[in-house]
Amino acid sequence: MDLEIDIAHSVPYQYVMSADRVVLGVCVHNGTGGGGALWEGALKTLDQPDRAVAIKRIFGARAAAIARRAVSLLSRQHRDDVPMVVGLVDVSHNESYLVMEIDQVQCGIKPNLRHNGARLNTSANLCGLLKVASLQQLRSLDLTRCSKITDVGMQSIPSLRSLQHIVLSCCRNITNAGVATVASLQGLQCLSFTGCYDITDAALAHVAQLRQLHQLRLAGCSLITDVGLARIVLLKQLQHLLLTSCKKITSKGLATIATLPQLRYLGLSYCYNITDAGLESVACLQQLQYLDLTSCNNITDASLASVTSLQRLEYLDLTSCNNITDMGLASISVLHQLRHLDLKSCTRITDAGIACVASLLRLQYLDLTSCNNITDAGLASVASWKQLEHLDFIYSNNSTSASHRAIVACWR
Repeated sequence: MDLEIDIAHSVPYQYVMSADRVVLGVCVHNGTGGGGALWEGALKTLDQPDRAVAIKRIFGARAAAIARRAVSLLSRQHRDDVPMVVGLVDVSHNESYLVMEIDQVQCGIKPNLRHNGARLNTSANLCGLLKVASLQQLRSLDLTRCSKITDVGMQSIPSLRSLQHIVLSCCRNITNAGVATVASLQGLQCLSFTGCYDITDAALAHVAQLRQLHQLRLAGCSLITDVGLARIVLLKQLQHLLLTSCKKITSKGLATIATLPQLRYLGLSYCYNITDAGLESVACLQQLQYLDLTSCNNITDASLASVTSLQRLEYLDLTSCNNITDMGLASISVLHQLRHLDLKSCTRITDAGIACVASLLRLQYLDLTSCNNITDAGLASVASWKQLEHLDFIYSNNSTSASHRAIVACWR
């Protein structure tokens, strides 16, 4: 302890940086024990070009003293392979950032920042970090599971004018007010509020102002209704929309989504109120490549007849859609771009339905887990599909180890 304190006091003043010159970049290493983590980033100096730097985060008891000890030790090295210390930033007694100049050709400057919620866990810490580091080049900010950050913490974000991607997944204290603050960044392209349970339709009125938005993730935002979806019709550039477990959404809301012409990814799993009428609306999304209908129990074979127009579809998940039968599989047999088909727990399909999808010559992934009416004969036919790379199934009363042997024999 005494040694660390003595060395800390011996660090020359010029190593302690001013508060606005470090631009954090992509996290290239997450340390364990003591909170060590390493970013690539850039050092901004007035009237000089940016310099590529490695930024070491030191977190925990006596972090400031430990950081100064590291500075002292590195400064005594004179080898080419030892980075030159160019700065030290103290966020608090328990959190410091050590800045070392590195070879820009080797690292590149990648302006992204991801923070572990277990460490950056309050709005005050977030505001402190953004204040200490000038992040004007930052394009991506991931605060997943920073559960103690509130709307107050969001007030620091509008200063990040270059920001394009924000992930606030499982930041459960973010409300509509925080969304309004974030939505002031008109250049945003990707926005995730997955697991932000207090967000309502009012928040989507603010999101609707982000006309460059390509990706919107609202999984678990169970207060969102059809009214909220009607507010995002202005997002004509939207390509990715995740609505998993938005349980108040109905087929009326899907009719609104159908006006988004660029949509390629649509996640509707556990949206229990969606019916065949809703899927009929989705059928006009000609760019759609990914459709997840897991546990949408109200859809029937009529829905699959509707989606036959989605000729670009590559991924279709029908897990636990218990009303789907062989007739529905016959309908989707014309989706020749399909690569991934999940039929897990579709208990009404039989060998006849599996025979229908044999025409999907690009199919690489098939899940038949808990499809209890499929027999050894059906599984044996699947074994002959040469393009298939992944097959999931579990033995049932109608299948035996014989089907397993047939599959092994064909895939050797």
